[in-house]
Amino acid sequence: MNKSEHWQAVIEQWKASGLTQKHFCAKEDIKVATLHYWIKKFRTDDSVSVEPAFLPIRSVSAQ
Repeated sequence: MNKSEHWQAVIEQWKASGLTQKHFCAKEDIKVATLHYWIKKFRTDDSVSVEPAFLPIRSVSAQ
């Protein structure tokens, strides 16, 4: 497995974990900056697709 394949797998593990990047990195002993680097690298690489993750929010109005 080359470096790109390794980091693709790590990113998939993070996405599947449901954890924030910070918590995932702490758990896996990875620097957050390193994870960010690879996510950005894959976003600009046409051969690899990394979609941004969004969490749904719910608006609560005060009455």
